[in-house]
Amino acid sequence: MTSMTTSEPVFFTHRQLSCEVAEVLSPKQDGLRVLGNTELLKKDGISFCGSRKASEKRLETARQCAIEAVNNGVDTISGNASGVDLNVHGATLENGGWSIFVLAEGINNFRIKRALADVWDWERCLVISQYDPDTRWQVWRAMERNKLIIALGIAMIVVEAGETGGTREAARQTIKAGKPLFAVEYKTPVPGNNAILQDGAKLLGRDKLTNKPNIAKVLRMIGNGSLEGHEDSPGIQQALPFAP
Repeated sequence: MTSMTTSEPVFFTHRQLSCEVAEVLSPKQDGLRVLGNTELLKKDGISFCGSRKASEKRLETARQCAIEAVNNGVDTISGNASGVDLNVHGATLENGGWSIFVLAEGINNFRIKRALADVWDWERCLVISQYDPDTRWQVWRAMERNKLIIALGIAMIVVEAGETGGTREAARQTIKAGKPLFAVEYKTPVPGNNAILQDGAKLLGRDKLTNKPNIAKVLRMIGNGSLEGHEDSPGIQQALPFAP
């Protein structure tokens, strides 16, 4: 992939953004500030959301999903919080993929997290903020920022959601935006995930043949990617619950 990596933040006006991305910005937000490889804005990516306090089992699911996204040639897109966000980005970079970090604060406040320092590569990362450079993080901004995460991706995957809170609201926003929404089902029920599935999300399970998250199914359902070698396999259709 061609690299257009910036060492200083670059500003993209509304006219330089896709209509879908520009439409989620508030009237006071005149564009995006980005840092890293701007070519990632042209690549397909899957958005992820989930709890900051997800269990280790659920974090491993997030990592498996990210690895399968890499294996299928798509970016991962998420916030910059601990928990699901951090594990999605970490697994992506560890396995040679590209990752987009969407901030709920100004880009001048961004720091590479210690857990990602050893795998960080500006050629494969893009940091994005819709806020003025020195804006501080606030809860309502994180909720607002989720609309941008949704707009940047070709689909959204919910790893773990509470019955209320930011992840549940992000799922509602995804449905409202008409963007494909997938949620993981676990052997031990997660009320938030189950509610999202009842709201209309599609089930993301494991591929019966590989026992890995069925990211190929996500791409097939939205018309991206290739199932070469799997077209005749019933395993690709299976949605099997993940471990607790």
